[in-house]
Amino acid sequence: MHISTLKLISLLANHLTGKSILVREREPATANTWGEAHKTEGGQLVIDLSPKIPDHKRLYVILHEIAHHKRHNFLATKVYKAKPGTLEQEPSTLHSRLSEGGANMQAAEWQAWAEQHAQV
Repeated sequence: MHISTLKLISLLANHLTGKSILVREREPATANTWGEAHKTEGGQLVIDLSPKIPDHKRLYVILHEIAHHKRHNFLATKVYKAKPGTLEQEPSTLHSRLSEGGANMQAAEWQAWAEQHAQV
């Protein structure tokens, strides 16, 4: 992704959440994921986006990760320092399913709005 595209996504994330979010094109630290939202030890909110996201899924993945930062207050971790693909996914729990479900609903709402208002 071009640097100006990443900056635009960061502006979008900041606008939708009211929070300062750094967006990086980088394989997420958690294996087999297209995107990951986390917080650095210094308090910076981060979204990592895989360069391998299929074009038809890209907008949804971006909105999904932004939704996590809108809906949750993340604890600081060292995920931002981990090498890509080196962390295993956490086992599914009720909390994780609710978190993912909420992010999916928010992303779908934002994507529907975008598609409705796009004059393409």
